[in-house]
Amino acid sequence: MRVLVTGANGFIGSWVCRLSLESGHQVVALCHRRRERLETIAGHPALRIEKGDVLDQGHLAALCDRCQIEALCHLAIQPPQAQGPVNTEGTLSVLQAGVGRVVFVSSMSVYNFLAPRYLPVDERHPLEPLQAYGAQKALAETCCQKYREQLEIPILRLAGVYGPGKEQGAAYQFTKAALCGRPIEIPLNRSVDLLFVGDAAAAVVAAAEGHAGSETCNIGSGRALALDELARLICQQQQVEVPIACGPPGNTFYLDISRARQRFGFTPRPLEEGLACLADWVKSR
Repeated sequence: MRVLVTGANGFIGSWVCRLSLESGHQVVALCHRRRERLETIAGHPALRIEKGDVLDQGHLAALCDRCQIEALCHLAIQPPQAQGPVNTEGTLSVLQAGVGRVVFVSSMSVYNFLAPRYLPVDERHPLEPLQAYGAQKALAETCCQKYREQLEIPILRLAGVYGPGKEQGAAYQFTKAALCGRPIEIPLNRSVDLLFVGDAAAAVVAAAEGHAGSETCNIGSGRALALDELARLICQQQQVEVPIACGPPGNTFYLDISRARQRFGFTPRPLEEGLACLADWVKSR
């Protein structure tokens, strides 16, 4: 299968490219400015790296036509802290690129992750984004749904993604602190849904292969993990002891992933495995 990945140099996008190649697909990696995350696979005979912008609809459509793209994985985003049209206008450009199957990678940010109406949060839960990024993702989802009469468009709502390549988030911060022998500070002991980046990429590739149809699927661990439990597990796994300063309990949020399990057999790997992979990467740096 010939796949185009937008946001290919991103944290998740680069994993999607690697896993797609491992699955035997031909990959066109669309990068806006940089490509350093793809350097380790740049010589792969089935990989073609293209510079471009999803907002340039003419170039994107021509590229898809020239490369005879069969599935498009849309991971290009405007980061949560930035303002811009990529999350909305970029998605519309992708939908108009002439590809019959478009995988739209959305986010748990479309939900009210601080005060969900019920747990676990399934795909029928109302969309109540708290921030501009979540609102843009929700609007982009609406665009996708309008095109579902013409195209096959699976929508994947990802939980909090961690893993090698991301220097943010509790899993990374706690691992770095533990390995450096520094105290771990948890001001508010929230319970969160953590998704390993390799599992996120596997879900995207499965959707690109057609296993998700035009479903909207939550992709996460399917469980709530308290931050102090995460910190203790990391310390235990790395055989280190550091002080863990834990504040009061916070909110709980986690996704119901039963639809993804039923639709394409999505099974997140054990947390310990993902954390070990992250720790190896942190050590290497």
